[in-house]
Amino acid sequence: MMDNKILYGDCADTLKSIADNTVDLIVTDPPYGYSFMHLDWDKALPSLESLKECLRVLKPGAFAFIMASPRQDVLARMICRLQDAGFETGYTSIYWAYATGFPKANSTSMLVDKRAGVERDVIGVAKANKNKNMINGANHNKTIGGEYNITAPTTEEAKKFAGAYNGFNPKPAVEIILVCMKPLTEATYIDQALKNGKGVTWLKDCKIPYASDDIVADYHNVPNMKNGNYGQGKHEYCDTITYPVDQNGRFPANLLVSDDALNDGHKSVSKEGIRISGESALGQNAGWNDHKNKAYGTL
Repeated sequence: MMDNKILYGDCADTLKSIADNTVDLIVTDPPYGYSFMHLDWDKALPSLESLKECLRVLKPGAFAFIMASPRQDVLARMICRLQDAGFETGYTSIYWAYATGFPKANSTSMLVDKRAGVERDVIGVAKANKNKNMINGANHNKTIGGEYNITAPTTEEAKKFAGAYNGFNPKPAVEIILVCMKPLTEATYIDQALKNGKGVTWLKDCKIPYASDDIVADYHNVPNMKNGNYGQGKHEYCDTITYPVDQNGRFPANLLVSDDALNDGHKSVSKEGIRISGESALGQNAGWNDHKNKAYGTL
């Protein structure tokens, strides 16, 4: 056991000091591999060797939660690398939504004027937030709490591309948490759980609390669908299914919400009761935190 110890170094090396099948959980935020802000440490994804070490030390059926970029090229490579290391990846990712991301976008108009070697007209000055980064157009000049010029196109060619940005780089609003597992050594999830307590996640502890006791009835009716499940037969409602409501709250979603990112301030009403749309409508951190913030609605 190595309780209360921090190992400092390259995990491909430091993990070698840990015995096989002894780690209960891995939660990590590794480099994303797209050279963010031209930083050297972010030029590459975690090595296959380091991921194999992570797999080796995990107990069979134990999970790993790995942060990853939503950018498609590096995300795809990261998933493939986890599979190559031996992880099971057939699970739903968690999407972390936030309001503080900023785009890594190049102004096409500014680059056209720069190539032409002309100065752009300064039409205003903007101030960057004292705590947040601002990217100044094509040059990626990072300003924290400073000022930067707002300019207008000079050349006719640049004017054609006013408001255009190279490629597709919208403001990032989510990051991906990849969920993967060390393969089971037992025949089923139940057998693995009985063997070493792994292969399961304690989702009941992540239930999203209801907004108030007023909207939680002893029993709750849900419309049923004719001809079986969704996607089968006609989508017509008939009768209802009645089942006891879980007093602990709603089942957690695969969405984490921070910075009040989904709050549009509007109230909406459904058959199940009143909820506040956006104000953590899916639950602040979607029920994955300590439930200090309440979700709204009965489903």
